[in-house]
Order: sequence, then structure tokens, then C-alpha cells
Amino acid sequence: MASKRQRKKQQAKQNIKLLEQVGFSRKEAEKVKNKPNQVTTIYKKEKRKITAKERSDLMKGLGLKVSDHASKRYWSEKKWNDFYNQQLAEKEKARKKAERKAKKAAETENTRGDRLFIYWTDPSGSADATTYYHIYKQIEHMTDGALIETAFWALDGEQPFGEVGDYDIRIAGDRSQKSLNEHFYSQGWVKTYEGKAKRMRPLLKTITAMLLSLYNHNQKLQFLYDLQDEINHFNPSMSKKIGDLFDL
Repeated sequence: MASKRQRKKQQAKQNIKLLEQVGFSRKEAEKVKNKPNQVTTIYKKEKRKITAKERSDLMKGLGLKVSDHASKRYWSEKKWNDFYNQQLAEKEKARKKAERKAKKAAETENTRGDRLFIYWTDPSGSADATTYYHIYKQIEHMTDGALIETAFWALDGEQPFGEVGDYDIRIAGDRSQKSLNEHFYSQGWVKTYEGKAKRMRPLLKTITAMLLSLYNHNQKLQFLYDLQDEINHFNPSMSKKIGDLFDL
């Protein structure tokens, strides 16, 4: 059994360790190591300060004004945790709401203003919309690499699905889009793309299908040049990607 002196030394060590936990240096702790009541008072006071500081930082992280919630820094652990978790949940709810709002705004923006339209037809009448859709279905689920390979194969060869497969590329604003589509549909044209040229894959699928559907190399090449020019209206970086891909 430890002697009184040994117990006193052990207590002193514990007191030093306790004070070091709340930021005291060993030299500072040595001064009061043999005063357990004072150590307890100091520890509680400093621990309270540390907890308050930590909770202040957490409040700032939640976007709360600390002065409006100052007393909460000294709440019991359970009461504080309930408050903090509730604030976290509310912040997450607000974040998701903001994301939904931003997504909706982006979708609205994507359907507003100028849009790019690509059409295809076969003036000879030997091929129709069914021909194009059949071609598109064949390449629709290809990987990007396979699409590019097929596009180059189509560009270098001739695909005589009609005597003179033809294309038209237009840009239309909100008010004229409906009438534009109606005009082309009435003339037997197929709409092969509508959008703002934001994503490569939809464009790549349309380009590949169009190159397979047009008749000769020169016309296919001209289609790529025209398309690149029109895409530049919406997305210069995408226009450059198309140009680099096909060495235009």
C-alpha cells in the first residue's frame, strides 16, 4: 500500500497532467500541483473556456452569429449536441434546397434563348426518317472511342443511302423554334440535334450518325466546318474540341 508521501506525489503528477490538458505549461502547473482544490477550480474554468471556444468555432462553421447564441456555449453536453445536430440538419436541408433551386434555374436557362438545330433529309426520296433513325440506333450505345472511329470511317468512305443526302444547321431563339421545326418537318426533314452544345457525347453521336447519312466526303467535311462555326456561337471551347478532333 502506497504511503502518504507516495500518494501525494501521484496526486501531484495527476494534477500537472490535468492542467496540461487545458493549456498550462509544466512550469505553471508545478506551482499549484499540491493544491488539489485550486487545480480543480482552474481546470473547470479553463475547460469551460476551451469548450466555449470550440462551440464558437462550430457556430461560425454553421454560419451562425455567435453573439446571438452566446449562452449556448455553456450548455450541457446533451443539450448542446441536440442543438448542434438540429442546426446541422437545417443547414443540410437549406443546402439541398439551394441545389434544387440552382438545378431548376440551370434547366430553365438551358431551355431559354438560342438553341442549335441540326436537320437531315434525302431529297431524292429514296431514304426517309426511318433510314436516319435506323443508323442512329446502330451507333447510339457505342463508346466515345467507337463513335470517333466510326465517324472517321464514314468521313473517308461513301455511304450511298440516297443520291444526295442533305443537311441544314440553324440557330433559333425561343419564339422561332416551334415554327422552325414545323417548317422542316413539313418538308420531310429529320431533326437530328437540338441543344446548346454543352456536352460532347450527344454531339458526337449526332455527328457520327450524320456522317453515315450524308453521301460524299466533301459534303461531310463541309458539314463539320459548318457545325463548328455554329457551335462557336454557344460554346467556343466545344467548337475548338470539334475542330481539333477532326483536324478542321
